[in-house]
Amino acid sequence: VSFDQLMPVFLSTPKSNSEAVLPFKFTGGLGLQTKTVGFMLAVQGVYSMVAQLWLFPFVVRVFGTLRTFRFVLLIGPPLNIAVPYLILLPASLQIPAAYAVLIGKITLHVISFPATAILLANAAPSSKVLGSINGAAASTASLSRAFGPTVTGFLHSKGLQSGYSVLAWW
Repeated sequence: VSFDQLMPVFLSTPKSNSEAVLPFKFTGGLGLQTKTVGFMLAVQGVYSMVAQLWLFPFVVRVFGTLRTFRFVLLIGPPLNIAVPYLILLPASLQIPAAYAVLIGKITLHVISFPATAILLANAAPSSKVLGSINGAAASTASLSRAFGPTVTGFLHSKGLQSGYSVLAWW
């Protein structure tokens, strides 16, 4: 959820003129126009529908729900860590890399959300407590959706001020 809020902000944040001091001290975004960011998010939305219908069932059928979920847990964090480093790429690679990150993120989300629901339902000791378990899971997810963007927005702002764009992504 925080990724969904932070990525458009990162894409539209102006490029920085300050020199990067690797590995962590650099700032700015890709400086894309609102129209470009909107188009990228539309592509992400279309891909999400296609992936949900065809990719998720195929992947789970081939690898199983648990193995698929473990794969998502393995790949997700490095994807988030890589995002702020897109500004260090040559200009000709920044937009293709941003599309790759968005497609990767959607692929992981399309797989993880239903896989989580399936694993949660399968882990319930009986059908009598399934409603309580799903309610607790939904409440926790809602809490994350409420506070995640606020916290990452604050961290992004502080990161830009201090010269560490990586702050919100990590």
